[in-house]
Amino acid sequence: MQAPRKAHVRLQTAALLALLAFICYWNSLRASFHYDDYPMILDIDWNTPKYLLHILRYQPQRFVVFSSIWLNYALGGLNPSGYHFFNVAVHGLNSVLIFLLAEKLFAFGFAPSLGTLTGKSVRMNSHSQVPSLTGQSRGKLGEPSGSARLAAFAVGALFAADTALTQSVSYIQGRSSSLCTLFFLASFYSYCAAAEHDIEGTVGDKTGKPVSLFAALRKKDSDGVMAGNKIMTVFRILSATVTFVLACMTKEIGVTLVAVLVIFEFVYVLRCRARNLRVNTILRLLPFALVLGSVFVARVLLYGAIGEVRSIREFWPNLLTQLSINVTYIRMLLLPIGLSIEHDYPIYHSLSEIRVIYSLALLCGLIVAAVAAVRRMPMFTFGFSWFLITLLPTTLIPIWDVISEHWLYLPSVGYFLMVGGLLENLVRRHLCGNDKKQRDAVAVIILVAIFLYGSGTILRNTVWRNGATLWADAVEKAPNRVRPRTNLAMALADRGETRKAIDELRIALSIDPYSYEAHSNLGTIYSREGEYDRAVEQFQLAIAIFPDPFNPPPMEVMNVARAFYNMGLAYQQMGRFNSALQAYDKAIRVAPQMGEAYSNMGTVYFAMGRHAEAEMSFKKALSINPSLDLARKNLELLEGLTP
Repeated sequence: MQAPRKAHVRLQTAALLALLAFICYWNSLRASFHYDDYPMILDIDWNTPKYLLHILRYQPQRFVVFSSIWLNYALGGLNPSGYHFFNVAVHGLNSVLIFLLAEKLFAFGFAPSLGTLTGKSVRMNSHSQVPSLTGQSRGKLGEPSGSARLAAFAVGALFAADTALTQSVSYIQGRSSSLCTLFFLASFYSYCAAAEHDIEGTVGDKTGKPVSLFAALRKKDSDGVMAGNKIMTVFRILSATVTFVLACMTKEIGVTLVAVLVIFEFVYVLRCRARNLRVNTILRLLPFALVLGSVFVARVLLYGAIGEVRSIREFWPNLLTQLSINVTYIRMLLLPIGLSIEHDYPIYHSLSEIRVIYSLALLCGLIVAAVAAVRRMPMFTFGFSWFLITLLPTTLIPIWDVISEHWLYLPSVGYFLMVGGLLENLVRRHLCGNDKKQRDAVAVIILVAIFLYGSGTILRNTVWRNGATLWADAVEKAPNRVRPRTNLAMALADRGETRKAIDELRIALSIDPYSYEAHSNLGTIYSREGEYDRAVEQFQLAIAIFPDPFNPPPMEVMNVARAFYNMGLAYQQMGRFNSALQAYDKAIRVAPQMGEAYSNMGTVYFAMGRHAEAEMSFKKALSINPSLDLARKNLELLEGLTP
């Protein structure tokens, strides 16, 4: 009866964590689309199945994310509530998985050592309630102690409520981090289950020599029962490998799972010091190594490099800056203040800078503490390793932004495992013992922390309500950054506050006169106001920023094409049809697959009475994008006029 009861309690705890996640994020369901949601959701024709095939071919590392968006669109169209509900559901699942994983790792705190396997008595690790094993007994991982179960619950609950993770949940495109984490955790949990079965399946022969799992599979114990379950082990490794592939097809950071698995083996499994367990470790890791190699090869074939293709900043300044940011991430998780979609973070260039010295000293201190704690607090050691490993991609590879809160989602799992390891050790060794009052006091402190973080999350969600509130918050916290002001300007313009929008863009241009976004957005607002001459001037300034507008950097192709396209729209509204045709033609030269430019060229040709050229333009537009309804209607109208 005890096992079903424990399973029932575990199920109740999982339901409670999922409910906590929903309570913390219920008000995010009313939020709007934001920032990258527009090009990634609203500007894509999700009725065209070929788009997913295009993503699978050219961006396989994001295929799962785009598939989830397609699913949202199929179920609820462009209602943002459905997209936000999906994000909250994924966060709830992750909270449950982290709780289960923490319990599993606490159980791994006790694993049979070589003494167990050879018939010698060994001391039990007090994470687990299993007595010492002797003789030829099979090592079996025990149930976590009361302090470990409390710590595991705290790990899951703090993750569900922590305000620092709001961007990954309330921002729809933040699902790239949360979905990757979901598959990452599922893969790791399945791998742990396979390793657990491996340890339990390792038995001794009559001479007291350890026998590998694979040899044990051919043996029977005294009751005639197979010593190992080969099918279940293979299934767990297979499921772990499949979910690892899904993690890699969700976000690039998924590849760091291989390094996390290696650390897990060293911290929890190989301390058993049984030679055959080492062999089994290599066999378990082999499919993950093959997948990792395939990912690297595919990335080189697609992009010509494993890391970032563009040259953003030099390696050394990026490394020094990221070391400081890693400490900032820890501070955010512990004390989530100053959160923003845009941070104004300095770039460091020398080891002699105070912030770099402080950050490096703190990280080195934590590394020393993690190494020293590997026997008494293996979860602390493993959690800190997880945190550092999953931050390695942004630490070593310079990318456009230096800091982003949704990059913290997967590394935060390691942080909360560290907290769980410290909490369990503190409760078990120094505070409670069997004193119920002290245990209750610790539980109350944990609940207060969950309440404070949860309240902060609910409050932070109000900032994500719409574009105006989000970018006004960013402007307040990073007033010298251009991007918050350009995005706030468009949000204000959408609300009809044109004068305020123009003022924000002028401030942005005073900060950076060569900002493409500021010039382009200002041109768009002038077009809306009917000031087409001023709009054309701004679009020309935006295009002039690029030395060779017909051969821009790959990431800027659509920006340049849109500037030409918007300039064509302005000319078209002014009745300057020849200038409009020239602008649309330039947009097509930059981005040949821009169907809207062909459609508008057809409209201009039609207005000029050049029906044959109009027909060709409409047909070309529809061949590129069959969902262009205006091009289809104009083509039908034109064909109806043809005798």
